[in-house]
Amino acid sequence: IYDIFQLLPNKIQVGVFSATMPPEALEITRKFMNKPVRILVKRDELTLEDAKPRPYRLSYSWRHGSEYQGYYYA
Repeated sequence: IYDIFQLLPNKIQVGVFSATMPPEALEITRKFMNKPVRILVKRDELTLEDAKPRPYRLSYSWRHGSEYQGYYYA
């Protein structure tokens, strides 16, 4: 996670989503995020019956003109 955050522009909005967030990863996100918001969901409110992985196409133009494209599965 640290290496990825190092590559991002300073003024970018980042979302980190995880069912479990290890303390080390949480500390790294605190270092790089501006006014982070943490959302906790109670176990009895989880609905995983219909959860299916879905690809999301990502595209971002970097400051230096190169473009990153990829897929995120959630």
